[in-house]
Amino acid sequence: MDNGRTSHKPFVPSECVKILIEGGLSSWQIRKKGVSPKRITKISRGESTGKRGRKAKFDEEHKYYVITLAKSDPRISNKEIRELFEQHFNQKVSAGKVSEWLHSGKIFYGKPIVIQDLTDYQIIARYNFALEINQSISQSRIS
Repeated sequence: MDNGRTSHKPFVPSECVKILIEGGLSSWQIRKKGVSPKRITKISRGESTGKRGRKAKFDEEHKYYVITLAKSDPRISNKEIRELFEQHFNQKVSAGKVSEWLHSGKIFYGKPIVIQDLTDYQIIARYNFALEINQSISQSRIS
């Protein structure tokens, strides 16, 4: 949204600025294109101008730590991973970010298997059903 107070100049890549410097344009003429004087100086010296934008909060070390935690203990929960991460790096991480890292590391969590709590009657009924099926199969093989 343009409120008229600021003028947005397009970003000029370092290669283009280098060509302008080598072409004989003055610093003042290059600054008119929207390039800061510090950047012009760095490019003319051959130094790196650095990456644009803010520095990433997490790096590959963080991602590797989470993936190794999950591989070392397959039953570890997302919450436990986040707690161990906070203890190790003194930095909080969201559940979504942990899931994203695990997904990129080809580690997928499924729903946990629920062990049914059956009553004695249900166990006897299932046992009798299985016994009847086995008997009917064995009788069909005999005949």
